[in-house]
Amino acid sequence: MAKSNTKAQSNQKNTANYPYIETDKEHAASLALARRESTLAQEAQTIKRDGLYIFNEKYQCWHECSAVLRPPALIITEYEDVSTDVHSKQLLHLQQDWYHGSLSRREAKGILQDYGKGNGSFLVRTSESYHGKFAISFMHESRVKHVVVESKRDSVAHIMYHITPNGPYFDSLYSLIQEACSTAIIQNHAFDLVLGSSPPKSDNSWLHRNTLSASQAYYIMKNEHRCGAFFVHKTVSVIVPYVLLVRVNDSIQEYLIVSTQRPTPAFTLNGITAPVLYKLIHYFMENPITGAAGSTVLKYPVPDIDSTCSNSALSLKACTSAGPFALSFRAGSLITDVWQMNKDWSIGSYRGDKNKAFPTSCVRFLTQDELLYIKEVHSEALEEHQKIVHDVHIIDFTQRKFTIDVTVSYKSEPEELCIKSCNSNTPSGLGHNYRLSAATSDDILQWYRALQESKLLESTALSSKKRNEPGSIGKGRLNDCAVS
Repeated sequence: MAKSNTKAQSNQKNTANYPYIETDKEHAASLALARRESTLAQEAQTIKRDGLYIFNEKYQCWHECSAVLRPPALIITEYEDVSTDVHSKQLLHLQQDWYHGSLSRREAKGILQDYGKGNGSFLVRTSESYHGKFAISFMHESRVKHVVVESKRDSVAHIMYHITPNGPYFDSLYSLIQEACSTAIIQNHAFDLVLGSSPPKSDNSWLHRNTLSASQAYYIMKNEHRCGAFFVHKTVSVIVPYVLLVRVNDSIQEYLIVSTQRPTPAFTLNGITAPVLYKLIHYFMENPITGAAGSTVLKYPVPDIDSTCSNSALSLKACTSAGPFALSFRAGSLITDVWQMNKDWSIGSYRGDKNKAFPTSCVRFLTQDELLYIKEVHSEALEEHQKIVHDVHIIDFTQRKFTIDVTVSYKSEPEELCIKSCNSNTPSGLGHNYRLSAATSDDILQWYRALQESKLLESTALSSKKRNEPGSIGKGRLNDCAVS
């Protein structure tokens, strides 16, 4: 006890010699505060921050990157290519008779009750309750039941589908349904079910899923001159959620479809009531609908063009560019801004490459439903997958001279931002030329202006050289501007 008191007194004496001794916790807190102050100071100096694409000379492809403009340097963090390829197998379900697309539980129940053939009759639809997921609706003991198809991502951001938490897992919805048609993977404590036949897919091409105004709807119908041509479009009203337009002789007739919730949910049109919309329309495809302009049977659905085509394509195989105006991509890549020049060649954009040519035989053009599926399901996989840093490029504009120019496409739109070292004898890593691209032409132009302004201001503070004025767009490029 005496020794302990002596040690305590000794510590007090040592402490008395120093006005303040920082503990480990205080030291850690002070370091954290210093780092935070440093971060805040850096952020205050940051002029622009954005996600871009950088061309990797070694792999001859575009990589995602994040760019931070913090004068006098541009810091580019390049990521490895971890994007999810969308294989054609992932889209096979869209072509199957058992896939009915966007249906409510009530509509699925009505189709199975009307056209199902007993136990095992099924259809697959997109789930209303769970965004981006699918649901299987099936018959069991004269009742319609529903099960959600779950999905998860594996280590390389591919999508795996399953029904029960313990699997089995499948690499596509098509593979899961094929297995469910031969093996009882849909099961619980009450039953083991093997899927059987599927009712015919209803033709809902007459349904325009976008909300239209009266003038927009009449504009679509005015080019249809066949008596009996028709389509249904959504409205913003809860009581009248749909409107039917029909060509009757020389006039366009409009019918309101009223929704009621009591005693049971139903739709009413021209005095006829049905529990679901498609039954109501099918009734008048067999029986005449009467209005002020006369009566007619609904004969010719007017399809929603926006739902049947898109300006995107899915690559079926890899394509390697054969020149500066050709597009390179991997199998399963999503190509945007596509338009077909002729039967052999098309123009499109992929990652940093804008408006370049590729063989039409290498791709499959996507419908709006297919494009929506890819964007909803596969973009989530990319967002959840962690990016891996490939390299960090620090361009210090005070160390050497650079030129900046913007190449433009044949449409005279900014296509690439090029930062080039003027000194060809620089050491390795300092004499690189950097090719940057962005999602839009406006983004490229904004970066060009930001780099010009920030570099010129910085160079004015460092030297007395005359400031150069920003360039203007020409046929081939923006005028080069050298800074030091």
